[in-house]
Amino acid sequence: MTESRKNFTENAHQNKLKELKDYVLNSKDEKDEFYDPKVHTDWKETVIFFSEDKPAKWCIFRIYMHKENYSIFTFSDENGNVVLPNENAEGYDINIIYTNDETEQQPKKTEWKYEIGGVILALLIGYVSFILPGQIRQHKKQKEQEMISNVVSKPYADYENYRSQIINKVQVLEKKNPFIYVYTNDTEPLDFRILPNVQVYQNNGNYVPHFSIKQMQADDLKSFIDNEDTKGYDIWLNTNRAKIAIGKLSKNETKELNVSMTYFYSKKTKEHLKNGKIRSTKGKNLDSIQTARVIVPTETKEKSENSLSNLLMRFDEKIIRSAIKNKNPTRKIYASFYSKNGSKEELERKLEKLEKLFYDGKEPKDYKIRKVYLKSR
Repeated sequence: MTESRKNFTENAHQNKLKELKDYVLNSKDEKDEFYDPKVHTDWKETVIFFSEDKPAKWCIFRIYMHKENYSIFTFSDENGNVVLPNENAEGYDINIIYTNDETEQQPKKTEWKYEIGGVILALLIGYVSFILPGQIRQHKKQKEQEMISNVVSKPYADYENYRSQIINKVQVLEKKNPFIYVYTNDTEPLDFRILPNVQVYQNNGNYVPHFSIKQMQADDLKSFIDNEDTKGYDIWLNTNRAKIAIGKLSKNETKELNVSMTYFYSKKTKEHLKNGKIRSTKGKNLDSIQTARVIVPTETKEKSENSLSNLLMRFDEKIIRSAIKNKNPTRKIYASFYSKNGSKEELERKLEKLEKLFYDGKEPKDYKIRKVYLKSR
C-alpha cells in the first residue's frame, strides 16, 4: 500500500470514529465516558458477527454500569473488532445503540472477589510481636508455632473435604443419568461427562503463598456447595472433534432445548478474516474447529433479559442458521435438553421448535435421536 493510500485509509477510519463519537455526544450524559485502554485494562478484544460471513461493523456499544450509574461507549471497526468487558463479569448491561447493518441489544455482568490468605498470616505475625516477657516466652512461642501450623494445614484439609463431597454428588448423578438422548447428524462415537459448574482459582504467576492459593480454591468449592441448586452440574458431550456443553442438571429445571454446533470456517470466511486483518484472529489457526451454542425455548415466555451472554447467543443463532442455509458441509449439530434429562419421546415432541427456528419448519435429513452413554471412568 502506498503512503498516500495508507494515509487515506487511516483518515477514513478516523473520520468514521469521529462520526460515531459525534452521534454519542448528542445524547450522552455529562458523567458518561468513552472506552480508554489505559483505564479499562481488563477489557478484552473480540469480533462480533451478525452472521457467519457478516461482521458487526461500525457499531456503537453502550455499557451501562449499574453501581456507578453511568455509561461507557465503545465502537467496533470495519471488521467487527470491538473491546468489551470480560465475558464472565457482572454489574453492567450492554446495548448496541447504532449499527450500519441492523439493531441489536445486549448486556453482561462482573464481580470477582477473593480473600487473600496472607491476611491471616499478617494477623499471626502481629500476634507473635506481642510475646509475653520472662518465664512464659518459650511457652508462648511454642503455642504460636502450633497456630501457624494449623493455619497452613487447614486449607488443604478443607479443599480435600469439599472436593470429596462434590465427587460423591457427581457419582450420585451419574447413577441417576447413565445416558442422555441427543438429536444430531453426527454418526461418529459419542459419550458424555457430568461435571460441577465451578471455576477453581488458578494462580496467574504472581507470587502467592501456596497455602493461600489452596485456601482460595477451597473457598471456591465451598461456594459451589452452598449454591449447588442454582449453579448445578454441566453435561459435556465428547465428540471426535471437541468437548461441548450440551446441557445441565440443576434444581431449576426448564423446558428449553440446548443446540450446539461444531464446524470449520468456510473458505470465504477464512479469506475475509485474513484479508480484513482482524486483530483478534492474528496468530490463531483459522483451520481449527469452531463452536456455537443457542438455547431454544419450547414454549412462549417473557422476553429474555438483555445480557451480554444473550447477545452472544443471538449471534451464535445466526451463525448456526447461516451454516445450515449455506449448507456448510462441516457442520455437526447436537440438540438435547438444556437443564434436565428426559425421555426420547419427550425430546421428539420438542423438535418442532428447533425445526421451525433453523429449518423453516421442515424435518431435516440425515438427523436422528441417539442414545448417548456416560463415559466410563
